[in-house]
Amino acid sequence: MQKLNNENSDKEIYKITVYLRGVVVSLGCLYYGFNNSSLNITQQHISYLNGWTDKSEISLYIGLITSSLSLGCLIGSLLTSQFLIATNYNFRLCLMLTDVLGIVGIIEQIIDHSFGHFLLGRLLAGLACGLNTTIIPIYLKEFTPMALRGKTGTFVQIFAQLGSFLCVCLGIIQPIYSLDTTVEDKQQFIQELISQQSFFEREIAWRLTLGVPILMCLIRIFCLYSVYNQPTPIQMAQRNQLRALKLYLSDIYYPNRAQACYQAYISHVKESIREVSEHSEIYQQDNLKQSDLFQSQGKNKNESMIHQNMKGEVDFIRTTSLNRSLLASDDLVQTEIYNSFSQKKSRKMQRSKVRRFMLGLIVQTASRVSGLSALTFYSSLIFSEQIKNQSLNYILIVILGLSGFIFTYLSFFFIERAGRKPLILLSTILLMISQLGIAIFSMLNMFIFSFISIMFFLFAFGIGQGGVTWPYTIELVNQEHVSYCSAMRWTWVLIIGVTFPFTNQLLGLSGTFFTYLGATFLCFLYFLKELKETKGLTKEQVESMYY
Repeated sequence: MQKLNNENSDKEIYKITVYLRGVVVSLGCLYYGFNNSSLNITQQHISYLNGWTDKSEISLYIGLITSSLSLGCLIGSLLTSQFLIATNYNFRLCLMLTDVLGIVGIIEQIIDHSFGHFLLGRLLAGLACGLNTTIIPIYLKEFTPMALRGKTGTFVQIFAQLGSFLCVCLGIIQPIYSLDTTVEDKQQFIQELISQQSFFEREIAWRLTLGVPILMCLIRIFCLYSVYNQPTPIQMAQRNQLRALKLYLSDIYYPNRAQACYQAYISHVKESIREVSEHSEIYQQDNLKQSDLFQSQGKNKNESMIHQNMKGEVDFIRTTSLNRSLLASDDLVQTEIYNSFSQKKSRKMQRSKVRRFMLGLIVQTASRVSGLSALTFYSSLIFSEQIKNQSLNYILIVILGLSGFIFTYLSFFFIERAGRKPLILLSTILLMISQLGIAIFSMLNMFIFSFISIMFFLFAFGIGQGGVTWPYTIELVNQEHVSYCSAMRWTWVLIIGVTFPFTNQLLGLSGTFFTYLGATFLCFLYFLKELKETKGLTKEQVESMYY
């Protein structure tokens, strides 16, 4: 089959056009990253508004609200395949409907600060996040030339980190509580502090912080409706929308390469149709031959003897075949050879599919069991246990947010130069070193070194498992398995989101990160066995590596 975009060079491509589409579509990842951190910034004020003052009470309610976002992400990712099928793989419509769902989720959260509204709102927002983080990587692959797929693939995590950082920056408008530890009636003291706040601090600040993602949804809906309203290039070719395909390719490529890509798409569709027709003809021929076989078994013995005398060589094949009693002609022998070859190829393809699917699940697992979700959801809780100065606590959270974005952005420059496999392996090794540092220095109560280890952790995650995980997964697994890989990702986010407050109380930060270190090491051992490079390879080439 002729390869599409078979040139790995990024020359003769209007990169700005490609990146601009990627930025607009990746606003859905910005939405996810913002929601991922919004509760971390506002949880103290929201807890006090609801009268949750006890640590165990805060851990319970905030843990449930945090987990509802992850649960929604898990459900959304599992529904992606059905969502795409129901819309006939209309990616544009899927993303627009996802934005509508995301807006509803945000509105539900900012209507009221009560537990029920937050639980439902975060669940709906999570559904939108799960759909976004599964559909967007597929969309970017479909609309990006092969030479740039690695770079646009990093947009998923880059924009998630950017959303998290922007949300953290908005924390500056949140009220700061300086609690007097000598106060006996803590709840009454907090209520007095709230009553002294301005209306903006009490009612507007947290709503503004949580409501910003609505703008991201509205911008993307407008752009998808008015500008990026085409089907995928392969869909244009399949639907005979040749004029639209030419116009699209002329916006992406220089003239000569646009024409070459146009011919490649047409040839690809024709070859696909021809392959389907050939398989259909073979199937019909097999049915006809089986019908002839049953008819030939009804003939008299004399006619069968004459037939055997005329074709002695065929008779020899029949007598030596394992299925000699069923063979009726020389053509059936050829059919059996073809079927045997097809079965062997089918078994190889199935084995490859399973191996790639399992690796995709482990790659997504490794990116979550490292402990990033714990730092994203609970960094304010982690720092507040060791730093009583709330202003310093907030500054450190901002530094983490900015560092996470910058380090992930570095993967944009490295992914096409170094490749996927080296970055993932290097990232995993560095993550284990940083996890060990966090665990040891936390156990020794050396906060400065523990914080430096967290910064190193963000660097290790960003350059590999952060930016590279999604483009590698999309290149590795079949499209129908992407939603399951995404679901695995969100399953671990949910597990860590629920368990961290309790493991932190039972084992401490050091014990918790020793656990994450063990899980990451197991993933690393699996990577050494199965991880292969996919940079610049077609689907067929990646598939053949895992036969």
